Amino acid sequence: MADKIYPLTIPKWGLTMVEGTLARWLVAEGDRVAEGDVIADIETSKIVNELEASTAGILRRRLVSENDILPVGALIGVMTEGNISEEAIGAFIEGFAAEGGETQMPTPSSEMASDDRPAPRREAPASKEWVIPALLKGANAVANKAVLTTPQTLKIATNFDVDLTKITGTGRRGRISKADLVAAIENGGGSSGGKATIRKLSTRDLRATPLAIRMAGLLNVDMSTVSPTGHRGRIRRADVEAAANLICFPASPSVVKPAPLVARPDEAYEDRPLTAIRKVIAARLSQSKTTAPHFRVTMEIELDGIVLLRQSINKGRKDQKVSLNDIFVKAVALSLVASPDVNIQFDGTNIRWFKDAHVSVAVALPDGLMTPVVRHANRKSLLEISTEITEFGRKAKDGALLPDDFEGGSFTVSNMGMFGVEQFDAIINPPQGAILALGAGHLQKRPGAGGKDYTALVMKATLSADHRVIDGAVAARFMQVLKATIENPKTEIS
Repeated sequence: MADKIYPLTIPKWGLTMVEGTLARWLVAEGDRVAEGDVIADIETSKIVNELEASTAGILRRRLVSENDILPVGALIGVMTEGNISEEAIGAFIEGFAAEGGETQMPTPSSEMASDDRPAPRREAPASKEWVIPALLKGANAVANKAVLTTPQTLKIATNFDVDLTKITGTGRRGRISKADLVAAIENGGGSSGGKATIRKLSTRDLRATPLAIRMAGLLNVDMSTVSPTGHRGRIRRADVEAAANLICFPASPSVVKPAPLVARPDEAYEDRPLTAIRKVIAARLSQSKTTAPHFRVTMEIELDGIVLLRQSINKGRKDQKVSLNDIFVKAVALSLVASPDVNIQFDGTNIRWFKDAHVSVAVALPDGLMTPVVRHANRKSLLEISTEITEFGRKAKDGALLPDDFEGGSFTVSNMGMFGVEQFDAIINPPQGAILALGAGHLQKRPGAGGKDYTALVMKATLSADHRVIDGAVAARFMQVLKATIENPKTEIS
């Protein structure tokens, strides 16, 4: 066996990923691993991914600790094959840094603000040197996303039209790894591209500072649209902020800093750093609240009609059952199609109107909030919407959501009625133009025809809209359409 040393680095999952948190080591130093074994869990801004071994070997060095935050390309460990000395490993680590790799330990955010640090390395996508047997062809995007697998495996399956439902996983809880995928392809008479299909890109391929890359990811800015002003055409943080028309991260030295944390000596407390999810939530909501002039429209909506609809749909069903929230999503989708001026995104310069409603649904987690998207919700049945939202909830709790699951929404629904909240104001989810906040239903006496009162289950719904692109009358008309759709559910809502 040849003596070889292999680096373990923070991979780049998704176009906007610039850093990752090493959430948990799953292999100890000195342990032998096989190709495709999961070595560590790495948390990105939205999800937790599994880092798989690209080759068999022994984990000789773990260079970072759990909960450390590192840029993409950072060296976190070293694997070896054969009889490699400790001196050779040390020289390899030093040489990795000298060649432009990242070997730094986690850097405080104050140091990360420097525009003089070299940009992190990226991994290029795999080449197309794969031969897929016919029995594995015919992938269904929805079915593949429902399979428990790794992001890398799903990406390969998407690129090469592989049906993951025909493959048996050997990972935890039956998760399909890249090794499982390659084995299935080869057992079926096909072939994979091999290890040589992955190459490292030099820092010249990414003409931007690390901080600029991070800001672009947080603010959803396409780097190709940014005009560089840095040395030799390099994109700087200020360039990204200008492209985003941002004022919540001013570069002025006169910015007032937050007050320091203060506690009495005799008080017990614990300091917890922000997780990657909370950092992104803080940045996005600060941007939204500061740049988008919010105004709100509240309306009372009777729920008796959809309660009866839900009962009739679920009657006798033992499998997937429809919730009121599922019906709200469908009603919102139909109302958005009828009110296209609300079914939009806005980047500060252009308004994008959508023909179909892509509804983001707020899912609460212990350390943050996720908003996966039900795409083309206006075209889907209630059972399809219910199944998709249930799957989103499971994937969110498992940290298995992919960037494609929560990007591209045209409107957001946030329902806190199940917590007993009567009414609340939600902050717009950029680049969307509006968000709907739904409270709990309460029995109320209502004036009826002929002066006769009746009792109805009534909910307060509040629309928060961006006044730059949505006028008050437009918001009011949308709420009227939504109210009519919910109070008079027709057969098309099901």
